[in-house]
Amino acid sequence: MKILEFKQLSFQDSGKVFFIRIDPEDLTQTLNDVLKSLMNLSWISKFDEEYEKSAFESRAKKTIEDIKYKFFQM
Repeated sequence: MKILEFKQLSFQDSGKVFFIRIDPEDLTQTLNDVLKSLMNLSWISKFDEEYEKSAFESRAKKTIEDIKYKFFQM
């Protein structure tokens, strides 16, 4: 994945907003990377049981395929 553009749009007390434009090159890998980042930062990482994480990841992979399909339909 190549970063084509990166800039800060605003800064407020509640946080920062950034604009990032990328060339994903391999869309499946890029979407998988996004998923892993979200999983590391979200409530899913708090699950104790491995089967819960696996179930979420399995469903997310189907979502990734759907997103990929929709990107190529545009």
